[in-house]
Amino acid sequence: MSQLLKLFCGSLVLSVVMTACVKENSFENGFAPNPNGSNFTGCKSCHYQPWCTGSTYSYIDSASSGISATTANLSIIADTTIGAADYSKTTFAGNLYYHNCTNDVTTIIMYNVPGAGGSTIGRIKNTILRANSNVGATWSDVNDGGNGVVTTSNYEIISMGTLRTVLGVVYSDVIQVHQTISATVPGIGTASISTGDFYYAKGIGLIESFTKDPNSGFTILHRKLETYLIP
Repeated sequence: MSQLLKLFCGSLVLSVVMTACVKENSFENGFAPNPNGSNFTGCKSCHYQPWCTGSTYSYIDSASSGISATTANLSIIADTTIGAADYSKTTFAGNLYYHNCTNDVTTIIMYNVPGAGGSTIGRIKNTILRANSNVGATWSDVNDGGNGVVTTSNYEIISMGTLRTVLGVVYSDVIQVHQTISATVPGIGTASISTGDFYYAKGIGLIESFTKDPNSGFTILHRKLETYLIP
């Protein structure tokens, strides 16, 4: 397990996408003013993963290294087409992503990311959320992890339309997605790398997530939304 984890850690990034770097914001209880006065217009048409330039998400992270704060600022810098689909080229928490949301199905692509053993991966593509599906829906993404490593991410919708309280704030219309990630390494075999549970609130995005070691059950990262601003 430990060898597989070392080989795979570079391609784990999309398992925690949208939950990356935080500073303190002045908005209390997770809510911030919406200058547009509208819930779902334009960039907000992706209801459970709004993708709006200028958005800021601040999280409280709990990990083995302690508790820290993370701020992720989103900026759309261009529109492009990948495989006949429209994507937004975006910087988010200092990383470059390509985002597509069609009929509330959210797909994220990253290019030239660090891979296993220090190699460079050409592309990682993950569909992180299918908000137009039903409870029990499953899907998978298979990616080249570099150096012959193949990574598989399996997803399942556990619940929809529920309430969830995070840092004292009650969020409604929440979707829970469970993720398991495994890696197949030549000459070593296949092993589970991580499990995760991700909670998305309608009109906001990710409000909480847990990433765990599937063998020990140890929580690698617990992330909770503290404040957000969606212009």
